[in-house]
Amino acid sequence: LENGIMVWERLNISPLPKVIPKDDVPNFLKLMWGLIPVGTLILAFIINIQIPWYLKLKGKAALVDDYFHHAPKYNGISSGLSFVNGVWAIGIIGISLFGIYHFYLDNATQISANNVVKAYYDALDFKEFERAHSYLDPEEEVSLSQYMLEVSVTDGLLSSYAKLDAIGITETKTSKNYVEMEVATKWITPLEKVVRNYQHTVVKKNGQWYIKPKKVDNDIPPNQLITSNQTQYYNHGRRRITTQQTYHEDILRQPILEVLSAKLVKYKGSYSIVGELQNIDNVPADVSIKGTLYNENDKELAQHDVKFHAKHKLMPKETTSFRIDFEGIAWSSTKDTLPPTFDPDQFTPISLEEQPVTFDLQCAGNVATSDLYKSVALQNWHLDQNLLTGTLFNYGTQEVTIPQILTSYYSDQGDILWVDHHFTLDGIRIQRKQSFEIPMLDLKEIEVIAEGLENCYVNGTPNAEITNNYFSDRNEAVKWEMMRPYNGEGYHYFKVELNNYIGNPK
Repeated sequence: LENGIMVWERLNISPLPKVIPKDDVPNFLKLMWGLIPVGTLILAFIINIQIPWYLKLKGKAALVDDYFHHAPKYNGISSGLSFVNGVWAIGIIGISLFGIYHFYLDNATQISANNVVKAYYDALDFKEFERAHSYLDPEEEVSLSQYMLEVSVTDGLLSSYAKLDAIGITETKTSKNYVEMEVATKWITPLEKVVRNYQHTVVKKNGQWYIKPKKVDNDIPPNQLITSNQTQYYNHGRRRITTQQTYHEDILRQPILEVLSAKLVKYKGSYSIVGELQNIDNVPADVSIKGTLYNENDKELAQHDVKFHAKHKLMPKETTSFRIDFEGIAWSSTKDTLPPTFDPDQFTPISLEEQPVTFDLQCAGNVATSDLYKSVALQNWHLDQNLLTGTLFNYGTQEVTIPQILTSYYSDQGDILWVDHHFTLDGIRIQRKQSFEIPMLDLKEIEVIAEGLENCYVNGTPNAEITNNYFSDRNEAVKWEMMRPYNGEGYHYFKVELNNYIGNPK
């Protein structure tokens, strides 16, 4: 919005009805909640005030006064007890001073190399960049304005949305005034846990420890001015100014999608639906995919939507691989314990009463006008020893905050077997590159339970009708051109797809 607030929305959600149903409460519950709390307080007051009034009426108060007049006199504390109390006080004071001294040693920011590194990451965690700058070596002459500028141009999942969860420090080289150390950190992000290691050099000057600042990447784009030609989309929404409900002519037609393949697989004890989907319309589509599992008697066992493993915004004629994992309700069992902190990798496997033997897909598309940035290319990719490495190049005019890479695995017949995802932790600035490493999976244990498009529906229409009406003579050779051969563990081909999230769209 114009005031800097970002609004996220999910399409394909039915609007609220004009009259929202209200759950009525029985009359006896209303009376209980109205009378029991207040009545309990009144009853407790009546019971407790009876005893003083009873003693007052019976003359018992005189007995209490007589007790205090004839009570034994206080003669002071014995010398032995005084000695024990003195020793106890001196011991407590000594322990307190010892604890305060060690508390100071553990928390003084620049008294040791470990302390200054912990303080530096604590400042970064709470976005206190001025305090973080104070821990840098002043002889490197990195001004505060230069440091803040370098921080401001850094974007990505780790720098924008991460919270430090744990830190471990290992000293690799040490001397009197010089320490090289490796810092292992764990970060919590909205998407997943991140583990990253850093190398730092710490020096001691004038009795205080400082961190040597990192060298900045001096890669400069070749062109000063970048131009880009692109097709833009805009949705008017309501074209008539009114407070009444939406007019029929303002409702956009849903884009047409087609499910290219779908199958139910079992991998490492969990069931998933994998497949491919294409937007065959002429307008961009926001895609939602819902899968349902059934037993041999067509009884519904589980239902879930696609999460990370798909591109949710598709340009015209664009395809995406997808994977639906079936997740249960977290902490629904009495044996489950609530974790003390947020865990983005929390996954509760669903408990199925019976074995699923078939499935169906309900796909829906709505016209999308945002998050359609596709100007990121895969370059210099290399696959060796089950490790996919390469670089992503942003050749467009917007900075990508969270780049995502989808890897699809195929059999020797070209049938999809599995889909995996990988988030690049750092953003990609305009006309710059970002490297990545993705370990390839071992799919020897994967088992295909069922496959077919008989129970796949798009916007309520059977997928077979869409295939017959629009692409009855689809060219299958195009599919092979997008895949790359590789004899991996349980697969023979793979495909890489890119998905981009823009955190600050222009």
